[in-house]
Amino acid sequence: MIRRKKIRISATLSALAMTFTLTGAAYGAGIETEIETEIETEIQEISVQEENDLLPGQDFDVREVQNQYRYDDTVNQLLFVSCEDRSRAHIQFYVKEKGVEDLPVWSIDRECDGFIGKEGPGKTREGDSKTPLGVFSVTTAFGIKENPGTEMDYVNVTDDIYCCGCEEYYNQIISAEETGHVCEDGEHMIYYSPEYNYGLFIDYNKENEVGLGSAIFIHCIGMKPYTGGCVAIPEEDLKYILMHSDPTLKVMIQKF
Repeated sequence: MIRRKKIRISATLSALAMTFTLTGAAYGAGIETEIETEIETEIQEISVQEENDLLPGQDFDVREVQNQYRYDDTVNQLLFVSCEDRSRAHIQFYVKEKGVEDLPVWSIDRECDGFIGKEGPGKTREGDSKTPLGVFSVTTAFGIKENPGTEMDYVNVTDDIYCCGCEEYYNQIISAEETGHVCEDGEHMIYYSPEYNYGLFIDYNKENEVGLGSAIFIHCIGMKPYTGGCVAIPEEDLKYILMHSDPTLKVMIQKF
């Protein structure tokens, strides 16, 4: 599609330049402003079509986020989670590429179906079984399995790794051995396989306010067609996303 757009732009500008050459010679330089305006209009129309082509079937929120980060060098991947019926979701992974004249464009690289919280989207508190909505950064990647090659920080989940629910380390992945803390509340992560074979820890409740909610992950699908508030996707898809992501990844969770 990008190749066709390059041809369209070149052809449009060439045709307009030829028109200007012929009419300018016959009628004088006064035609220049009109031709420049026409060229500008043609380019704007092509740009709008290009943007729409990148987002088939998506709503304004997705376009808004893509436009927000299009020229931001600190964001190179976007993971969109569209919450559908109750606990079902559709996931799209976009990477930033160079388009016409090396301008950045978003290209879909992977998509799959998945699950969200049992009670749907709209998390407000711990234990409500809902998935939070919004745009999030990734705190760290993790996994019971070895790092598949991601450029993000990666926590190898061993027997002493917990996502703590205690006040002191609320909503943090910690090593019980390194901190000396006994987690009486939270998740002993090594016990959650295949769910935590691979995962992304998003920064929902990044102030770690007790009771607001903790341990919100993008993780692998387990035995149930829903989660306790996380987003679950097939293991092979999550592994691929990890392999093609770096610390600039943003995660957007929205209602369909």
